[in-house]
Amino acid sequence: MLFRSDPIARWEEALAVAGWLDEALRDGTWEEARAEVAAAEEFAANSNYPDPSSAMEAVFTGDSA
Repeated sequence: MLFRSDPIARWEEALAVAGWLDEALRDGTWEEARAEVAAAEEFAANSNYPDPSSAMEAVFTGDSA
């Protein structure tokens, strides 16, 4: 049941059925994604917290003024 509601698993299956995704490509893609997430986590862990006074900068409020 979970598989049918998981869009990533469904897309993987559709690509495999179409012949566009084999196991090696799928595994390589997942490994690249894991590495990118790990790098982002490391960057975040080693970054300073932003200045609290900048919390409202570049925030969309819907105001046109």
